[in-house]
Amino acid sequence: MNTAQRIVKNASILIFSGMGSQLLAFVGVVYLAHVLGPESFGRLNFALALTAHFMLLTNLGLTRLGTQEIAKTPQLIGQYTGNIVAMRLCLASIGLLVLVFLMILIDKPLEVKYLIVLFGAGLIPGAVLLDWSFQGGERMEYIALSRILTVGLYTVCLLLAVKSPDQLLRVPCFQFGAGLLAAAVLLILFSRTFPKLRLHFDFSQWKDLLRRALPLGIASILVQLIYYVDTIILGFMRSDVEIGYYNAAYKIVIVCIATGGNFFESMFPLMARYYNTAKEQFIQIQTLNVRLMFCVSIPIVVGGSILAKTIILTLYGPGYQGSIEVFYLLIWIPAIVYINTVYAWGLWAMDMHVLYLKIVAIQLVINIIFNVVLIPYCGILGAAVATILSEVIGLPLYYVSFNRKVHLKFSVAYNIVKPLLSSGVMAIFLYFTIRNFTVNAFVLVFLGCAVYTLTMLGMNGVTREELKSFRNMLAVR
Repeated sequence: MNTAQRIVKNASILIFSGMGSQLLAFVGVVYLAHVLGPESFGRLNFALALTAHFMLLTNLGLTRLGTQEIAKTPQLIGQYTGNIVAMRLCLASIGLLVLVFLMILIDKPLEVKYLIVLFGAGLIPGAVLLDWSFQGGERMEYIALSRILTVGLYTVCLLLAVKSPDQLLRVPCFQFGAGLLAAAVLLILFSRTFPKLRLHFDFSQWKDLLRRALPLGIASILVQLIYYVDTIILGFMRSDVEIGYYNAAYKIVIVCIATGGNFFESMFPLMARYYNTAKEQFIQIQTLNVRLMFCVSIPIVVGGSILAKTIILTLYGPGYQGSIEVFYLLIWIPAIVYINTVYAWGLWAMDMHVLYLKIVAIQLVINIIFNVVLIPYCGILGAAVATILSEVIGLPLYYVSFNRKVHLKFSVAYNIVKPLLSSGVMAIFLYFTIRNFTVNAFVLVFLGCAVYTLTMLGMNGVTREELKSFRNMLAVR
C-alpha cells in the first residue's frame, strides 16, 4: 500500500468510525432525554460536565505527544506506551481522590454527588485506553473498533436497562463498564501486535514528557472548559430543568463540532509533515480546508435556523420546547468553530503550541466573564451568547497568528458567495416544504443536504482542478 492509499485508508477509518460512534452516542443522548425528563437530564449533564475536565487531567497532552513520538520512532512504542500509561494511572488516581473530595464540598443533591463519583471512576479505564498508541503505529482499525465497541455497548445497555429517572445512576455504571471492556480489548490487541506492555517508571523520561506535553494538555483542558463551563455555571445559578433544555440543544451542536474534529484529526499527520517538508503543499491543503469549512458551516447555520423547531421536537418531543429558542443561537457555534479549527490545527502543525494556548486562554476568560454576567439575567440564552462570543473573538486571533507564519490567500467571493447562494436555494426549498407538507426532520435534513450539494455542483462550487490537486497532495511521499 503506497503513501496516498495509506493516508486515505487511515483518514476514512477515523472519520467514519468517529461519525458512527457519535451517531450511536447521540441515539443514547436522545433516549436519555426522553426517559429522564429535563430535570434528571440536567443533573446528568452537570455531573458529566464537571467530571469531563478530570478526564483531561489524566491526559495533560501526553497521548497526543505519545502519538507523535511513536509515529517518528515506532521501535520505541513499548517504552513510550509503558511510561505514559503509568503516568496516566497516577494522574487518574489523584483525579478520582479530588473528585471524591469535591463531592463532599459542593452543595448538591445526593444523587448528583453519586453521579460525579461514578463518572469519575471512569478515569481508571480511560488511563489505560491505548487508542493513541495505535494511532501512532498507524493501526486505525483498532481505534475504530474501540470507539464502536465502547459507544455501542454503552448505548445498548441504556436502551435495555434505563427506563425512568429512578434508574439514573445506572448511566455512569454502564459507561464505566463499556470503557473497561474497550480498554481490555485494546490491551489484548496491543500485546498481539506490538511488544508486551509493561509499565515503566522512568522518572527522567516522565519529566521530559510532561514538559513537552503540558502546553497541549493545558490547551485541551481550556478548550474543554470553553464547551462545558456554561453548563457548570448554569448548574450553580439556574435550575436542573434549564440545564436539561440547554444540553438537549447543545448535544446536537457537539455532534457537529466533533465531526469536524474527526476530519482534522485524520488530516493532522499530513499537515504536520507537509509543513516541515513541502510548504507549498501545506499552504494548498490549508487553503482547501478553509474552502471546505465555509462550504459546510454556512448551510449548517442556514438549515439549522430554519429547522430548529422541527429538529428539537422530532428528537426530544414537546417536553423540550424550552430548547428551541436556545438552539437558534447554539447552531452558530459549530460554524465558527469549523473556521477557527483550520487555523488552530495549523498552529499545532507548525509547533506553535504556546501561542495556541494563549488564544484559548483568552477565549476561556471571555466565556467565563460573559457567562457570569449574562446567565443571571438571560439564563440559558446568556450561556449560549457567551460561548458564541468566545468563538467570535478567537477567529481574528487564530487568523492573524496563522498568517504571520504562513499566508493563505482568501477570497470572500470565491469562498463564501457560492456556499451562501446555494444555502439560499436550500433555505427556500426547506421553507416551502415546511409550510406545505408534514415531513420528518430527518427527511428534511437529508433533502436540504441534497439540494445544497446539487446546487453547489451546478454552480461549480468545487472544481475538478481542486479535487485533482488534493489527490496529488495525498500522493506526495
